[in-house]
Amino acid sequence: MLTKKKEIKFKINGLIDKPKYQSLVCTCSKDDVLHQHPNEMCYSCYCNIAWDSVPKESFNVIVKNKKGKSTKTITEITLHRDSSLDRINGWSWIS
Repeated sequence: MLTKKKEIKFKINGLIDKPKYQSLVCTCSKDDVLHQHPNEMCYSCYCNIAWDSVPKESFNVIVKNKKGKSTKTITEITLHRDSSLDRINGWSWIS
């Protein structure tokens, strides 16, 4: 008989329905080689790459402790944003 795997819910703290940076339009120059992404990117592309770096599902990390190494499943993260355009500066988890 097949057993069901327990589904792990993933929570992202600090989500905003419509961040300010989503209203920005990409201004990367497609004609000039020096100003094409990834050489130099506009603020819109920079913000979108930051959002793409945020994990969207649970993940495992290896934790070192006094007894050796162990694996921990991360199910909740917190976003760190700047105040001007709600751009994502980074994310963290609480162990």
